[in-house]
Amino acid sequence: MDAWDGWPFARLYLLLVAVAFLVVGGQVFLFHWRAAFRSKAMYGPVVMAPIIAAAGVAAAIVRNDVIGWGAVGVFTVGSSTGSSASCCTCGASRRASAGSPSAT
Repeated sequence: MDAWDGWPFARLYLLLVAVAFLVVGGQVFLFHWRAAFRSKAMYGPVVMAPIIAAAGVAAAIVRNDVIGWGAVGVFTVGSSTGSSASCCTCGASRRASAGSPSAT
């Protein structure tokens, strides 16, 4: 990976993705906390979201071979595990779509 000069759109996009993962990770954390982390599968998205966000910030700021390819690896692992993207183990989305205000 070549070093980047200045702050082109690609770097700003990486920072935007990092902030988005922090926001979505926070939302997932609150949903899973509400569900009392009943399943071990609930921990994956909560743990991976800040790691992916840190990789995005590192890739945007320090752009050398090791950091760049490390960030690509973290993004690949994060997207293959589906962290913060599709988690239906807590049932929060089913309750929200049904319009049920109760937690149980």
